[in-house]
Amino acid sequence: MGAIKIPEAFFIKGNNPTENAILSVLEAQVRGELTSEKSTMFMRGTCSASQIGEMAGVAIAIYRATVRVLWGSTWDWKQGTKRQKGDVYTTKLEINKYLTIDFEIPEFDIERFMKAPKDIAVQIVSNWTASFMRNLGENLELIFLNGIQDYAIAKSLVLPLDLINMNAEQAKEAYYKIWARNNKLIKLVNYITVGTNREDLMGATGIDSNLGLSKAFTVLNYSQISADTLAYGRRYTSLIAGMEFWESFYLEQEFIHDTEKAMHLEKDYSLLNTHGFVVNRYMWGMPISFTKIRQKLDNDTDNIKIIGKCLFALPSAIRPNLMYLIRPTMPTVEEIKEARAKDFLTNPKNENATYQSTLYDDINKLNLEDVIYYKDLGKITITGDNPTSDELDTAIINVGNVGFNPKKATYTDITTTSATMTGDNKEYYGTVKITFSKLKKKN
Repeated sequence: MGAIKIPEAFFIKGNNPTENAILSVLEAQVRGELTSEKSTMFMRGTCSASQIGEMAGVAIAIYRATVRVLWGSTWDWKQGTKRQKGDVYTTKLEINKYLTIDFEIPEFDIERFMKAPKDIAVQIVSNWTASFMRNLGENLELIFLNGIQDYAIAKSLVLPLDLINMNAEQAKEAYYKIWARNNKLIKLVNYITVGTNREDLMGATGIDSNLGLSKAFTVLNYSQISADTLAYGRRYTSLIAGMEFWESFYLEQEFIHDTEKAMHLEKDYSLLNTHGFVVNRYMWGMPISFTKIRQKLDNDTDNIKIIGKCLFALPSAIRPNLMYLIRPTMPTVEEIKEARAKDFLTNPKNENATYQSTLYDDINKLNLEDVIYYKDLGKITITGDNPTSDELDTAIINVGNVGFNPKKATYTDITTTSATMTGDNKEYYGTVKITFSKLKKKN
């Protein structure tokens, strides 16, 4: 994303020292609030490019990912070898979403404040200004989190862990499950990626989920670590297998407009079922074209008015699939369908779109590996010597793979203990090996 330019103030004749004081506070708050690394994941987790220094006034941002070139070993004296050409994956993001502010300070209140002791007057006015600038950062953060949540559900990029309701042993096991899932991201190979760095992964959990993970340290053999975990109310370290894992205030919560918990005048944000996420910091793009905040005197009331608009693009997975969501269960078929409908690229007229897929990322075809998380089906019921396709479909869903659409995969190599399922190449692609711990015939 482009660097956020500090808003410039537009002064008109007639401004007085009181108005100038407001703007100086405003500028200081922008510098301090929008660069907080731990509270603004969207700033740390969106694609950046060195050639983009400022996005002011830009309407469309174009991202290109270079397709890698391979060597070969064949050679023919007439035909040569297999020929390749340089290629790139290209997508464009429209910077056409916006956040707006229209804030008015009654002139009579300003006069009253200025007659009060200076420290009281400055505190009240600066609190107003700090509040709406802080809220800008809060909204951008929530837009980012809502977008990556819906994208992950649409592509079934989910690690099913109930981080809140875990005992100490389950919490310790959760560390290994997160570690194993991270290894899948590190080993990813496709046309634009050959593995990723563990240091480029970053994650966050909600406050209660962080408490759940902290239980893991109470069962270790190191008594001082266990004692410190309970005494200080935090995990022994913020790392999981070398990855940053922060605590996010916004996860596990929802913010509804027209209530005291609102973060936006008209929009709702729901992250209630999201306990955490892990993302590669170079996966997402969310360009922002933030130009000016204007200040003027209202012609009718002579009140001070502050008007601003922040333009941005919905978050887009420039490098697809380099993330996963942590929630108690796998997403259902209906949840996947609803999340797909929030893609701005495929549904540009949907005002509730939360993310934009790229032109080279097909969200309507899922990798079976991402849908079938529970590959050991345990004990299943069959009528014959080996399970039928319908019986396998039922068992796969019953064990917790609720996002799988029956009859959309074929089964081969069926034995009394295992089978290989292959996607129909329309809704699913890839293969998965499933196993059964025990077979039981119906009486």
